[in-house]
Amino acid sequence: MSQLGHPGLKISFDEQDYLCDVGRTRLRPQRVEGVRRATVSDLPQVASLRAAFECEYFGVAYARIDQTWCLRAAERYVAQGAWVAQRDGCIVSMVAVEADIPGITHIGAVYTLPAYRGRGLAKGVTSATCEEQLAAKERVTLTVRIDNLPALSAYAALGFQRREDYRMCRLA
Repeated sequence: MSQLGHPGLKISFDEQDYLCDVGRTRLRPQRVEGVRRATVSDLPQVASLRAAFECEYFGVAYARIDQTWCLRAAERYVAQGAWVAQRDGCIVSMVAVEADIPGITHIGAVYTLPAYRGRGLAKGVTSATCEEQLAAKERVTLTVRIDNLPALSAYAALGFQRREDYRMCRLA
């Protein structure tokens, strides 16, 4: 990766995202069978999806993922109103509330196992979360990588609009 102005400091991860939002009037709900609120009994599967998300989205080797951290994240997600989609007796898709501030809810960790993609599950969990959050909030926001065309298409179908560019990098 490119050098920065500091000897030995390099960018080891560089991601460009869009910040997108949707409000009550723009949301186009997509109801999907098997989508429901996550419960405490779902914690191990939600933690497993979070670990898979870390591997795929951030390029972290599975062996380097702190499973205890994933379980704590899953506990927070369930407590804050995560939604999941279930197929074949397993949770295969999820979305989490990442931040809840006056007027706005920021969602993230939208993830579907590769074998279940293209079936509208991410739309289903995201839609359910948005419907619930927009009952009390003005907007729901999320970030999505600019090269994640399936996600961009799914969010646009729900009524999300691009607002700002967002960039995240990891220095090593």
